[in-house]
Amino acid sequence: MQQPAPTTERAYPLTSAQQRLFFLHQLDTDAAMYVFPVHLELRGPLDVLALERALADVVRRHEILRSVIEVRDQRPVQVVRDDGTELRHLDLRGYREADRARRQGEAVERETNAPFDFSSALMRSLLVHRGDEDYLLLLSFHHIVFDGWSCGVLLGELDEGYRRHRGEPTAPAQPLALQYGEYAAREARDAATPGVRTQEAFWQQKLTPVPENLVLPTDRPRPAALSGRARRTWTYLDADLTAALGLRSRELRATVYMLLLASYEVLLARLGGRSDFCVGGATSGRHDLATHPMIGSLVNELVYRSDYEPGITFAELVSRVRRTALDVYRHDRVPFERVVEVLTPARSLSHHPLFQHAVSLQPQGPGFAPEGVEVGTFDSGAEGSALDIATSFHEEGDRLACVVDFSADLWDQQWGETFAADLTSILRALAEDPARPVDSVELRCPARHTALDDRAATSAEPVARAVSAERERAVEILLGIWRKTLGTDSVTPCQNFFDIGGDSLLGLRVVAAAQQAGYPMRPRHMFQAQTVTELADLLIAETPATSVAGPAAEPDGANGPGAREVPLLPIQSWFLTGPAPEAGHYNYSNLFDVAAEVDEAHLHTAIEATLHHHDAFRLRFDRAATGGWTQSYAATPPTDILRVFDLSAMTPERAASAFDRAVKTCQSSVSLVDGPLVTCALFAMPGRHRKLLVAAHHLIMEPASMSIFVDDLTTACEQLARGQKIELLPQRSTYRDWGRTLGHLAASPEVRSETGYWEAVMEAASSHISVDHPDGRNDVASQRTLADALDGMTTGVLRSRVTAASGATLTEIVLAGAAAGLRPVTDGGPLLIDFETHGREDIVDSIDLSRTVGWFAALFPLALPAATQEASRDLDEAAGVLRGVPRGGLGHGLLTYVSGRLPQRRNQVGVTYLGTVGTADRTGTFFRFAGFPEHDRAPHMTRPHELEVGAMISGDELHYSITYSTNRFSEGRIKDLLAAMRAYFERLTTDVRLLESTR
Repeated sequence: MQQPAPTTERAYPLTSAQQRLFFLHQLDTDAAMYVFPVHLELRGPLDVLALERALADVVRRHEILRSVIEVRDQRPVQVVRDDGTELRHLDLRGYREADRARRQGEAVERETNAPFDFSSALMRSLLVHRGDEDYLLLLSFHHIVFDGWSCGVLLGELDEGYRRHRGEPTAPAQPLALQYGEYAAREARDAATPGVRTQEAFWQQKLTPVPENLVLPTDRPRPAALSGRARRTWTYLDADLTAALGLRSRELRATVYMLLLASYEVLLARLGGRSDFCVGGATSGRHDLATHPMIGSLVNELVYRSDYEPGITFAELVSRVRRTALDVYRHDRVPFERVVEVLTPARSLSHHPLFQHAVSLQPQGPGFAPEGVEVGTFDSGAEGSALDIATSFHEEGDRLACVVDFSADLWDQQWGETFAADLTSILRALAEDPARPVDSVELRCPARHTALDDRAATSAEPVARAVSAERERAVEILLGIWRKTLGTDSVTPCQNFFDIGGDSLLGLRVVAAAQQAGYPMRPRHMFQAQTVTELADLLIAETPATSVAGPAAEPDGANGPGAREVPLLPIQSWFLTGPAPEAGHYNYSNLFDVAAEVDEAHLHTAIEATLHHHDAFRLRFDRAATGGWTQSYAATPPTDILRVFDLSAMTPERAASAFDRAVKTCQSSVSLVDGPLVTCALFAMPGRHRKLLVAAHHLIMEPASMSIFVDDLTTACEQLARGQKIELLPQRSTYRDWGRTLGHLAASPEVRSETGYWEAVMEAASSHISVDHPDGRNDVASQRTLADALDGMTTGVLRSRVTAASGATLTEIVLAGAAAGLRPVTDGGPLLIDFETHGREDIVDSIDLSRTVGWFAALFPLALPAATQEASRDLDEAAGVLRGVPRGGLGHGLLTYVSGRLPQRRNQVGVTYLGTVGTADRTGTFFRFAGFPEHDRAPHMTRPHELEVGAMISGDELHYSITYSTNRFSEGRIKDLLAAMRAYFERLTTDVRLLESTR
């Protein structure tokens, strides 16, 4: 008796999205609203056999195309069959033209709208032979197995297979790392993880209470249940408008999709007469690289709560939409079906849950392009939809195609065409002038009522006034400040500060200059309003209620018992509790090229004035008999600290050697115990060139403070050159003011409540890294730094396109790069590091540190996440870790060194991002940054970390380095770590188009 052939049938659970589609199918098995058509017109010498074989290859490769849905044990499962559907043929060549057209129409209607039998097949394929070398390929899929991304995969593989079966050389297809059923099983396992539960909480907070449905004017009353029938209208954004939207998106630090979403919100709000509503969107759901070549339904519906407000500008709306969208993207791993379960909105057959209108931007993938065959998309009409309006954009050459599918139950064709025209008008207005009010575009579609437009007209009046003289003056002044600070005249009012070279430290310079110009600016404003136009509006709005900047700080330490005592900041305590802090110098120092017009006598006077201006230069440190350290003010700052070395008559080689010896002497003269804590040296070099060394003990100096010092030095030299009295920008708060403020903050319930958070962080990962020579001494004498840099183009992509698409800052990108670089010396799990930020947090209204010198850094532990093998996901993970830090990390230092609620702990790796250094602003006219000098630390001192990863922007390049001890690590190991960092940064820039297409 013959045995039956063995079966390879496999069953998998349904994904959350599939479960919802299965449920809707059970409600109405005849519904055709979830059919995904891929219909192509093919004209030319098509090799039909090669096409058949190529399609069969695709079906064999992707199990989901051979799957059916069955109910087993009262649960639906997807079952993979051995055989899939074959390409059917319909030959119409022998029919008369009228009959041929009728039969073609019937075939298209049947293939497009016939319901699927889930237990039989979930795709169907038909090739219609319309004439000699004239074909219509009708591929139809149920959404339960197919999505927009899958279309690109399908057509790309169809093209490869067609060429392969015609004997053309093609690269062999790599086997799929993951089949859709395996992905579904993994999703079911991951659903209960803590990360997903945390993301659910975001959605509950964001969408509670659930906004009411947005009701637009309709041509007919809404039925009790929508039929799913839809009409479709097509329009195109011309090449100029498409290019302009791309340009504006970069200026506004947004993606093109964010501009589309903002415009969509404007149109819906004005037609519906309400500002609080939800709009639907989608993400590919393909966070794992293994899902990219996979066919299947992975798309996840997203919900955006509208940011529209009558009277605001397009630029402001895009800024709000961007913030909302980035929040949504960071929480997009929760399936839409689960969001609905969490929120439990009112359910109705006449409404999609949570939103009735959606907009999407489809990614552009490879196409099917047989040689000699003209290929075009065959529009078979609107897909059935459960939404009132579904608008989709996709690229076609240098244009954006806009496809609007709208409910045939509610509107006639003319309404849809008018809707598309109004949307195009709004997009054109945004592209032409982002400073224009959002309600200024005339619409053709009828609005539900005029109350909202009336409010908009009323609100537009103060906006118009703001755009007049006062606003124009503010924009002009702020634009000049930005251009000086960033060292470029190409800044425009709508560009984002952080996309064009700005960072938090440069932001402090903007704050000081804006205060000098009479605006009540605070450091936090740089993050609240990131373009000149937004900042002008914000500062104008706050000017009446806020004094410009308050009076300058009174000189500290002059009178009264104990008046000279200054609380130690946490970062100072961190250093002073380390190994032998008094054993030698531990400096922060910079070198500057000095302009020829700087007079030496003026420089001497300017240095003295700057030292007297800042209280930090009067700080002194003493060690008590008990071993503890204190700091206090001396009566006066040090004087006569400028040394002059004339090396101009030497040969370049001798001058270089003498320069190095002199720098070493100057650096080592800085003494924690005996003073001074700061020194300067002017070097006359061969070739009529001069250099200035500024070196100060790190306890009173860091990058932002160095910028303030040299900025004041420049101001003083300029004033002296003009014969004027020295008048420096006021220091609003002293170093002691900040120390006392932190002391009060350390005792607050808010900071004490962070104890559990920091304890969890310190227990979340190991700080251990592997070293090459465990017995070597980790001292400064053996210290070496290896560095690398990304070119300007690569850096530009990171600073603009990657930040826009991911929402990550450059600091977060550097952190993710450090995580990638350090993985070779870890056990593969999370790594606990010390992360250093500038620490000048704008958290107390009475304190303004924008012009204060001192060491303010916040140093706190971070658990760098383990690798996921996906650059964008690694970035999301690293950014999420940093964004979860409360109060910029200040609490950790306060709880450790002020209140003593946390143990003192030093991790083996330190990571620092310095931001932009050496920017050619006004400081560069007299003193141009020329690098970091040698000998800044005493050689016999013990290094605080095994590895120190640093990064900064210099010019237009991202420079990154690793400092290590040659007694502990080999040069080859450190080069490998730098190579891993470079590979990660380059992978991010390569993946940016994918990142943009999924967001």
